[in-house]
Parts: sequence; structure tokens; C-alpha cells
Amino acid sequence: MDAETTSLCAQCGAVSARRIEGLCPSCLAAGAASALTALLQPKPAEAGDLAVQIDGVDIESVLGVGAMGIVYRGVREDTDEPIAIKVLAHSISEDAEMAERFRREAEALASLDHPNIVRIVSVGETEDGRYYLAMELVEGCDLRRLLDAGRIGTDQALDIFIKVCHGLESAHGKGVIHRDIKPANILVGNDGKVKVADFGIAKAVAGSLSSFTLTQTREAFGTPYYMAPEVARRGVADERADIYALGVLLYQLLTGQVPMGSFTPASKIADVPSQFDAVITRAMSDDATKRHASVRELRTAVEHIRDSQTVAAKRRRLWTMTALIAGCAAAIALAAMIGIWWQRETSQPPPPPTPRYPTTASKEQPWENSLGMKFVPVPGLRSLFSVYETRRSEYAQSFASGRVAPPPWIEDSLKARTIDGILILTANGWSMGDGSWRQPGFPQTDEHPVVGVNFHDCRVFCDWLTWKEQREGRIGPAMRYRLPSSREWAQASGCANDEDADSPLRPDKVAPLLASANFAGEEVLQFVWPAAWPTWKHRDDYPHTAPSGSFPANLYGLHDLFGNAAEWVIIQRPALEGKSTPSLALRGGSWALGIPDSVVYSARESDNKAIVSGDHGFRVVLDLDDTAP
Repeated sequence: MDAETTSLCAQCGAVSARRIEGLCPSCLAAGAASALTALLQPKPAEAGDLAVQIDGVDIESVLGVGAMGIVYRGVREDTDEPIAIKVLAHSISEDAEMAERFRREAEALASLDHPNIVRIVSVGETEDGRYYLAMELVEGCDLRRLLDAGRIGTDQALDIFIKVCHGLESAHGKGVIHRDIKPANILVGNDGKVKVADFGIAKAVAGSLSSFTLTQTREAFGTPYYMAPEVARRGVADERADIYALGVLLYQLLTGQVPMGSFTPASKIADVPSQFDAVITRAMSDDATKRHASVRELRTAVEHIRDSQTVAAKRRRLWTMTALIAGCAAAIALAAMIGIWWQRETSQPPPPPTPRYPTTASKEQPWENSLGMKFVPVPGLRSLFSVYETRRSEYAQSFASGRVAPPPWIEDSLKARTIDGILILTANGWSMGDGSWRQPGFPQTDEHPVVGVNFHDCRVFCDWLTWKEQREGRIGPAMRYRLPSSREWAQASGCANDEDADSPLRPDKVAPLLASANFAGEEVLQFVWPAAWPTWKHRDDYPHTAPSGSFPANLYGLHDLFGNAAEWVIIQRPALEGKSTPSLALRGGSWALGIPDSVVYSARESDNKAIVSGDHGFRVVLDLDDTAP
């Protein structure tokens, strides 16, 4: 140990041969990790970040919210390709330094085209001046989550590592260094594809990108455990800094642990060839000149070990299998013949599985249909009520029915929509704007109730679902899905016996109801809310819709009958000249209502079937016979 570099750590007192600013590597890494964690702690999203409009992209939902902005899931309107859109917050977009960093990230990514690197789709500004970066959406999870779930097999670990190397080889060939290789930045798709992501701190070192430099006074680039010593000391990084991080990654993939300090060789922890120890030690050398000269050289060394072990293992398995087959072939054949004969002589074919029928539903055991919607009975009714308001994930499936050709009347119904746009809540109240049930003016997930649907949309959904499940034999030929009647809705609310269906609730019932349902409380004031509109003196966690089932169920097991989304129902008016006069109403109030007087069974009534509003949803019932409401 060199006497000139050996000293006591200023924090823990340990003897250290590697000391940076008076600290040993362990204390330095711990301090850097704490600083980086504090720096990257997600911050509350700004009000203006909760909605976005991008030309040519249909925004579907929010994938995540962080300090830098929001990541949306969207679909390109020209190709129907699902994409992820990273949109910077207003405060970041207006920061010249941070905006420059974002533009450079886009420039670096745009120069890369490789199957193992996340592909950039487009770069630009939203209509309200925020920078965005659209990239391919990888359906799966990141490598960090796979490792957290338990150590993966050696074959899969090496396959992932080699694919990461291929991606970085291509990036280095274009003069781009990643500088933050770690499991969280490696995406593993459900189809097995591996892609390197988040070149947000990449540095171009050649070509037209050679001038790319950003001040680092705000944050230390890289993650401590994967940061090469020269980066920690001087902030200097080239291709060999990525090679150091790859050495750490290979060790973690093989052992499930991160190497720290004087780490134990991988072959002593996991059942892997000892040749990997030398490869990892060289890749993680403190002296950058002693590491592998390129990612290609590192990848080739790993592939050579893998292939040599594979050949030897195949030879051993071949000899073992040959001996086993030679000794047991006759016995296996005889046993198979006896088994076939015995099965034919003594066994009977199992009875076909009997699907559970809707009439077996109970509050304790709801009946579930093909979309995952759950239904329970309501005493006194010959229909089953959906436990939840119809959710976005369920409604969206009616638009994917092209996989099996629907009858012409459904196709015609889907084209019959006559109104474009949706009523969106603004500072001046409800105002018609661009949008749909996919973009109601605020973010939603698949678990939220669908809003922005009119009576016609609800009827088409019910007709399509009836056709689908009768065709599949899940419901009887006389059963059908439909909207509930006004009286059925009142019965399901649990108040039909002591309240008239069109009257306000009794005062003693209003307060506990508002405290356990999603109405407009003080939480809406932090977003767009008309100044003249009142709010309920109560706060919940949902300024817009809440995920279905977020509030307690009523005595029949039904959620969100009051609040959340106002629900379309049918009112049967008295007979007029021998004809019944059906009308429409919206029951139960919504997230946009905040005064006790509005909490009535018919919070708002309307005969306009074409109304499309950001707080209008619906719930379906299943008729158990062919009796209309």
C-alpha cells in the first residue's frame, strides 16, 4: 500500500488506500447516493402539467410524474403506434440550462439507431410551450425490478448483458457515452427484447455533437455504485467509464449483489465459471488504461466464456442422455403402452367445465363477465348491478372489437357520433373544447371511470357487450346489458324506501355522504376551478375522478353511486296518449359538484342525448330476463 495515499477516512476513521476529499470509497458512495436521492426526489406537478396537447398524438394516460415533468402514454394517430412522451414541466422548459440539456439529450438519441437502444420518435414543443421527447414504448419493466424480485438465471443474465453491450457499442460508434449505465436504465420487454434507455446524461464526444457540454453545478452525473473512479474524482468520462459500469452490472447480474470495496469474486457467491472473475476485475480497474479497450472487447470476452461453458455442458449432457436413453428406452416404451391401454379401458373423459351463470351472483361472490366487470344483485330487482362505474379499460375494449367482425349495426352505431369535442372545466365554467373520453381535460388511468360519454355512447357499449357475450355463450339469449332506470338506481342507492327519487337527501344524510364520496371539496381549488362556484367544506385526495372503488361500498356492495362520475340513467315518464315517454337523467352528482343542494338523486337532468361532459359517466346493469325497465 502506497504510504503517500494511505490515510484515515475523515468520516468513519477506516484506513483507506483510495481517498477522495478525505473520505474512503464507502463513505463517498453513501454521501453521493444521499445527495443524488435528495436531488431526484419527485416534486409535485404544476397545475399546467396535468394536461397536454401534442399534434398528431392521442394522449391516453399518465405513466409517471416526477421532478422534471410528466411521462405520458400516447398513440400516434398516423400509425397507431403506442409511444411514451416525456414532457418537461413549465419551470424546467423556461430554464435555459435545463432546456439545453433536454435538447442535447434529443440530439444524442436522434443519432442512435439500434435494436438495443430505445428509439426516438419525435422531438418538439407542446401547444403551451413545453419541450417533449416522444420515444417507443417498451411493454415490460426495467432490469432493477427484475433483480429486486430475485436473482435471475445465468443464461438470462448473460443474454441481457450481451444485448446491453451491443447497444453501447453502437452508441460509442456514434460518439455518444451513456454515463449512467445501471439496471433502472435498462428495459426488458415482455417479448424478451432488451433496450438501453435514458441517455439524458449522455455526452457526445465526436462528430457534429462534439460541442455538447453542460454545466454540472446542479448535479453529479452518474450513480455512485456504477461511477468510475476518474468520474468521481475529476468528472471526466470517456468510453472506459461505461466499461467500468458494465463490470459492475455484470457482477450484479451474476450474483444479485453490487460490488463494494474489496468485493468477493462472483464465482465464490454464485455458481458461475471463475473466468468471469478476471473479466469483472479488469473492467472495474481503478486505472482506466488497464480496462478493456472497448465494449466490443468486453462483450467478446464474456461470449467466449459463455460459449465454452455451453459446449462443455452440451457434451456432458449428451453422454448422460445417451446412457439414460439406452438403458431405459424399452421400459419407457412399455410403460407408455400400458398407460395408454389403461387410460382407454378405465378412464372416462372429464365433464366439460360449466361456466358460472349470472344468476349465481351474490354480494359475497359477484359474477364477473368477459371484460372483468363484476356484478351483484340488488334486492327487489330482476337485474344485476355493476359494482363499479364503467372503467376506461372496459370501455376501450369495445373499440378493439375489430378482432372479431361485429354485425353491421354496431359498425353503423360507432360512426353515428355527431358531436366533436367535450365540455371541459375552465375558470369560466364548462366550455366546449377539443377532447374525448381519452382526453377529458385531466389525467386518468385505466382504473378510473370513463367520462366524456353521452347516452348514445353508453347504448352502443351495452349493445356491443350484449352481442359479444351472447355470441360467446356467457349470458342467455334473453339477457341483455343496458343502462339502469331511475327507479332501479334509487333502489340500488339504498335510500329508495325513505326518499323520493327526485327529492334532495335529508340533511342528516348529506354530511356523512359527502365525507365518504368524491365531490368537489377544497382540494379542487389547487387546479382550475371557477371562482364563483362553491365547494364542500371537506377535502379528499381527488381533485378530479378517483380510481373506481377508492371509496367504501354501500350496503349492497356498490361503489361510487354518489360522486365521482354522474351516471346516465333512464326515466320513464307517465304515459301520454297511450305512449310512454322515456327521458334521460344524470344521477348521484360528480367530482365537479360541491354544495349539499346538488346532492340529489337527479343531480342534473337532461333530455339532450348528445351532451358530452368531463364528469358524465355510466354504470350498466344486466337484465336476467327480457323485461324492459
